[in-house]
Amino acid sequence: TKFIDEKVDYKNGFAVYIPRGSNFSTVELSQFDGKKVKATGLIKEYNGSPQIEATEYSQVTIFR
Repeated sequence: TKFIDEKVDYKNGFAVYIPRGSNFSTVELSQFDGKKVKATGLIKEYNGSPQIEATEYSQVTIFR
């Protein structure tokens, strides 16, 4: 399981949840460091914080 978090403390921000075993789980997270990203999908709440579950590469786009 991996996460792309807006903030260090995910409870006060937004996260993209990448489940283990999904097509997107092999992504290298370092490519997102310090970059703006767009994530598409259904927004759900987890422990009081919003997140999108990303299972496909097409769900996350990096803006340069």
